[in-house]
Amino acid sequence: MRAIITKYHGATTYKGSRISATVYMTANKKMRVYVPYQDSSTECPHVRALHKLCYKLKWIVREWTEGELSPDSMVWVNDRGRKVAI
Repeated sequence: MRAIITKYHGATTYKGSRISATVYMTANKKMRVYVPYQDSSTECPHVRALHKLCYKLKWIVREWTEGELSPDSMVWVNDRGRKVAI
């Protein structure tokens, strides 16, 4: 079973608001991507971050179930763990 956590990061002096998507591959190894937060977008920024990380890992996106961890964080769970055939 795999879980991806997406989290909102507010703007800083150097970077604008963004969403991170993180998956722990092992206890010591994790993969993370960032997408800019765009409030006017038609797609939820947490979903965009999930799609970007899944694309990077070559995972199927359509089988994820979502849940809210906190007001600014979501978790996405996939119990199949299949990869896309290339």
